[in-house]
Amino acid sequence: MSTTKLSSVNGSIVLSSLALVVSLIASMPEATHIQADNGATQVHRYDLNGSLTDIYGGPSLVSNGGTLTSTDYVFGVSQGLHLDGALVDPTDYSVEVVMKYDALAPRWKKIIDFQSLSSDYGVYLQYDWLDWVPATDRGPGAVAENSTFHLALSRSSSSGETKGYLNGQLQWTFTGRMGATAVPSSNVLIFFEDDFAEAQVEAQSGSTDCIAIYDGVLTASEISVLAANRQCSTSRQVSIDIRPDSNQNSVNPASRGTIPVAIFSESTFDAPSLIDRTSLTFGRTGNENSVQEPSRSGVKGLPKCDVQDVNVDGKPDLMCHFETQRTGLQVGDVVAFLKGKTKDGVEIFGQDVVRTN
Repeated sequence: MSTTKLSSVNGSIVLSSLALVVSLIASMPEATHIQADNGATQVHRYDLNGSLTDIYGGPSLVSNGGTLTSTDYVFGVSQGLHLDGALVDPTDYSVEVVMKYDALAPRWKKIIDFQSLSSDYGVYLQYDWLDWVPATDRGPGAVAENSTFHLALSRSSSSGETKGYLNGQLQWTFTGRMGATAVPSSNVLIFFEDDFAEAQVEAQSGSTDCIAIYDGVLTASEISVLAANRQCSTSRQVSIDIRPDSNQNSVNPASRGTIPVAIFSESTFDAPSLIDRTSLTFGRTGNENSVQEPSRSGVKGLPKCDVQDVNVDGKPDLMCHFETQRTGLQVGDVVAFLKGKTKDGVEIFGQDVVRTN
């Protein structure tokens, strides 16, 4: 999930220029609606970071049981989330869900219901594959128990097609009566709860990281990027640590030295192998071309970055160095930003507090 947050240094931050900080944070990627290449726009996004609200100010999710944590929503058997009135056009939209199940039993596990729990039809996980009831056709993909996966569903009013994707791979396409099953009659989507037609037994406990709604059909290539990111966003927030050997993050803007910045790997993100190091920028706005290039060793034109397990969690991290005077940092700044791209073009961004003097 990708909510932008400010952390503190020794428990407090003195905001010497609140207007500057607010404007910098507002410039980060998720401040505007995501526009897909074919015209579909992300109109609702629920990051589930301690809140069920839409980051764009639209209708909130409503929970039927379950627990909202600071990082996700955890649901028990036949607990879930309801979303009312979110589809601009119930016949033409896309839905994105990042989630996992605690177990692959029972055989049927309902993920999305379209008819207010009155019908057995919907999107399921049957054993470990994505299924569309009433068709019950198996696609080529599979998920592992207690493993996060990415689900995308698109419904086209012009073609009548309903398509299901698992981890970026097309699983099935249906038209006619089968495809029309994805049109919610009352514009209500229900997640993770089974219907009354099956006595609500086709369900399993699990958790979800985020849910997003688009006002049109996403293309296969767009869904592939979203699946690789798994944050309901075409940009990915990465965790960084400025001067990881210090708790102060002190920076002298006049220094002729460099600022080390660690970019941390996660379970689904291997920073050293995925990040395009030549794309990295860092500084006051995150757009500053300040990365240090090797002068005596290494390959000219490539940034000075090393692979090491900085936070000792068993995952290799990327440690890069940036020239202080090229970062644009000024005395009084309290936050610095990093931007870049992965090798397959996904934008990344991160931030950490600094103490300038």
